[in-house]
Amino acid sequence: MEILPTLFLYFFVIYLMAYFRVFRNWDPKHRVEASSYFISLTHGTPKLHLPSRKVFDILYLLFYAFYVVVKGIIGLFFVYKMGVFT
Repeated sequence: MEILPTLFLYFFVIYLMAYFRVFRNWDPKHRVEASSYFISLTHGTPKLHLPSRKVFDILYLLFYAFYVVVKGIIGLFFVYKMGVFT
């Protein structure tokens, strides 16, 4: 599936939702502008999540490996302490 029709549909649905739900009590002139600004506010969410998901997928193994090493070192320390004080 191509990304352009998906994004168009996404923003079109956001515009309609803002126009008919969020700003339904506003006069028509201001409702059009407010719905357009609502799109501007909501386009930041996919702009944040899509790249961060890709970065997470790339760096996941590196972070997991670091966690395992730290857990192994600190875990042994806590096991030793528990054995000493019991």
